[in-house]
Formats: sequence, C-alpha cells, structure tokens
Amino acid sequence: MKYLLFARCVERSDVCFPSAYIHIGGDETDKAPWKKCGRCQARIKKEGLKNEEELQSYFIKRIEKFIVSKKRKMIGWDEILEGGLAPEAAVMSWRGEAGGIEAAKMNHEAVMTPGTPCYFDHYQAGPEGEPAAIGGFNTLKKVYDYEPIPKELPADKHKFILGAQANVWTEFITAAAHLEYMVLPRMLALAEAVWSTKKDWDDFNRRLQFQFKSFEQKGFRYSPGNFTVDIKPVSDHGKLEVSLFSEIPNAAIYYTVDGTLPAISSLKYSQPIPIENSQTIKATSALNGRVMNMQPAQQSFIMHKAAGGNVTYLYPPSTYYPADGPNTLTDGVRGKKAHQKYWHGFAKNNIAATVDMGRAKNISRLSLGCLQNYGAYIFLPKEVIFELSVDGNTFVETGHAVHAVSAEEKAIAVKDFEIQFLPQKARYIRVTAIAIETCPKGHPGEGQSAWTFADEIVAE
Repeated sequence: MKYLLFARCVERSDVCFPSAYIHIGGDETDKAPWKKCGRCQARIKKEGLKNEEELQSYFIKRIEKFIVSKKRKMIGWDEILEGGLAPEAAVMSWRGEAGGIEAAKMNHEAVMTPGTPCYFDHYQAGPEGEPAAIGGFNTLKKVYDYEPIPKELPADKHKFILGAQANVWTEFITAAAHLEYMVLPRMLALAEAVWSTKKDWDDFNRRLQFQFKSFEQKGFRYSPGNFTVDIKPVSDHGKLEVSLFSEIPNAAIYYTVDGTLPAISSLKYSQPIPIENSQTIKATSALNGRVMNMQPAQQSFIMHKAAGGNVTYLYPPSTYYPADGPNTLTDGVRGKKAHQKYWHGFAKNNIAATVDMGRAKNISRLSLGCLQNYGAYIFLPKEVIFELSVDGNTFVETGHAVHAVSAEEKAIAVKDFEIQFLPQKARYIRVTAIAIETCPKGHPGEGQSAWTFADEIVAE
C-alpha cells in the first residue's frame, strides 16, 4: 500500500515532489526474514542474484528506473550500496563517511551525514541536566570542526560531495521547545562549517553571543554550550599524560586526583597531567569565577607496565571507532558496556597489535579486554595469543587465552583474556585476537562481517 501511494504521488511529481531528489530510505532492513521467504528466494533464483543484499539492490534499481522516468533523481541511505549501487543514485552517508567515499569514488553524488557529528538527537552537553537524548555526544565544537570532504577522497572526486546534513530523530523529543534546544545553536555551526572557506572557532563564539540574544528575543530555546571538560589521555613512549579541554573560550579548568569534587579552590589546569599510578581525575570548568558544571567530568585510569606504550597494528582499527587514537590500547582507560567510546573496533580482521613499552620490564601477567554486543554485531574473539620480545624482531609465545561465552549470547559481555606466567623480561608485547569473521547462523546479520572490539592491553 505504501508503495502504491508513493507511485501515485510520483505520477504527479510536480505537485507532490517539486524537488529534484526523491529519498527512498533503503536503510536498516532486516534481511533475515528474506532468507525464509519463498517468494524472496524465488526472485533471487529468477534474477540470478547471489544473496539477499543483491535482492535489495535489485529492488532499489527498479525503484530508481521509475523515479528517473519522472525526471527526478533518487537518493537513499548508504545501505543502498550493498549488493551494487543503482546507476544514477545519490547516497546519504550516515554510518560514518565510508558510504559517501565509496559512492564518490564511483562518480555518484553523496551527502555526508555521519552520526558523529551530524546527528542532533545526540547530547551536546552534560548529559547531567540536559533534556533526554538518544545517546551519543555531538558538541557544538565537534559540529563546527566537521569537514564534509574526507581527506581520503582524491581531489578529482571532491565535486561529488554535495555537502552535509544534520539529522534530528524525535523518539526522545516530545515538544517544539525541546526540538529547538537540540538544533540551536548547532545548526549555525554546521552552516558555517559547510559554507565558510575559513573557520575561526573563537570568532564564531564571539558572534554567537549576539545570536543568543536574538534567540531570547524571539523566544527560542537553545543550548548555552558544552561546559563539560574533555578528559583526553595521551600515551607516548612509555609515558601516560592527560589533557583537559573546555570548549568555552576563556573558561578556567579546575581538577582533583584524590576523589574529591573540584572547585575554584582545587588545582587549576595549565599543562598535561602525568599519570604515574591508578587514579580518578575529576574536572570542572568555571567562567568568571563561577563553576559551570552541574556534575564534574571524571575518568578513571589504571596504571600498568604497558600504559603509555606506543602501539602498531597489522590491521588498522576502523575509522568508525577511533576511541582516543592509535594508542587507545595503552591509555589506561577501560571500556564500559557502551561500545561507542574507549573501544577500538576491528571489522572482520584479527586484532594484531604490538606494544613498545619503551624499555625492558619484568612481566608475569598479560590481558586484553574485549567486548561482545550481539545486537551491534560485536563478538568476542575465539582466542587471544600473547607473545613477548626483547628486541622487537624475535617473539616467543607466552600463552593464549580463550573464553566460555557463546557467540549466540545476547547479553552484553566485557571479557578480559588473561594469562599468568613466571616473570620474563621484555620490551615488546604482541597480542593477536583471532576474530569471528562473520555473524553466526541465526543472527540477523548472518554471513555479514562481524566486529571485534578491544579496550586495553594490560601488562603487570
């Protein structure tokens, strides 16, 4: 019925669809029922298709022919790439930028709208004291700093990136005032990020104060800004430090390392803080002598012999899950059950990482923290192999660890793969996590690439 109504509207496209583009969706389709559907399987066989992904592509291509016949262009979410892209389709890249990059390389138009930072239904501050949001954390500065043309894209393909778009899904938004709060002032930041040839964050903030007055005069609800302090670990050459940052110009940052709440009388941040033992840093921002946070930001760090070490990978982690950068596995931060932060994600490939601790140390215990989230296509590795080396060239296997969690287990699980042994002297640690390459039988993504997530390589 929906398709019939759509077709009747497109028949009168000049009235129902005056724009050049018609968005057909095409995202988040659960293809598991198609595997059991006799009609779907018959169509796959009749059309000579390989799988359910190609069945979706077959349908999308049919829809595109219809839309093109009405002198319109089809656009859809990046899932329409799966199984082959329709000849003239444009792509909206929401699962990161990979879909937009792939489309542009194929000479197809693309609109960049990745969840980070273009989803305005995510928190922009707090989240303590903020209106309800679906999750995530896309601050005003993240939006302002966004560049819609990816660095990985060749210069001759830049023309296929049409721009960027913000999305606001309203599952948690129940009133117009709430909606205004979620888009203001982030929509101003995205507009300047997309349309300006030269950006200046401090100048943008100066001009923003006049916009705030305008919002107030018009009765618009808006976010005054993200006062939450960003606590970022930096590990390098065997040393672990923490940088503190506030998006608010001229804000002072105060912090504690003894578990107490920070105040104006606490330590004032001026340079990176060395982490020499396990501790929790709490930090708050202050403006004109007044603490601005309802609740301070805090982060716990564990100190161990590999903390601060440089990490190299045989297979790089996904750009979708950068966490704190290349040395995430030695930054002293343990991941929680939420997989969007503090975890490195690896699609299909094994995790093969080597840590340089900077100097030789006595080691008697090694572990790798991993995550399983069945619904997010994330599975624990089959096993983890640990090796040690003095010179970085010759490695000796020290042991391996397995787990007893089924790949069919739907509860989120955080698991440390751990081995203990007699003390050995080594400077380098090599960890290899043998991944489950594809989602198991019966999973909604059966046969599709699975993810392996890791948070920290711990050496003691």
